[in-house]
Amino acid sequence: MMCALTKRMLSQSLDFSKVDTQFWLDEVEKLEKEGIGFVDVSRIDRNMKKKTGAIIGAVVITLLTLVIPALIVYLVLRDDPKQLGMAETIVLIPAGIVVAGLIIALVGRIKEIDKGEEDEATKY
Repeated sequence: MMCALTKRMLSQSLDFSKVDTQFWLDEVEKLEKEGIGFVDVSRIDRNMKKKTGAIIGAVVITLLTLVIPALIVYLVLRDDPKQLGMAETIVLIPAGIVVAGLIIALVGRIKEIDKGEEDEATKY
């Protein structure tokens, strides 16, 4: 359908200063009413960049959240292996809770981006 519309446009005029834009916008609107969807490619690219940024941020924070407690557990094991249970309880369980929270927040952020709500707060 879009190919046929493009061919019609090109057959009428190659001079863009003389193109009847309202006519062609009406034609596109008719096609949309018939069920043909047009994709805003720039919006998809922006959404992909926002999702990628959110994922990278979550991965970096997750790594930091896991590396520091792992280092603490290693140092405890090096000094006194008998204290491993206490080190796990004090360090790894809270780190796991933080990672779970990061995953929940990331999923929420991706849903916001998909729905187009990511910039709603800037209106207020």
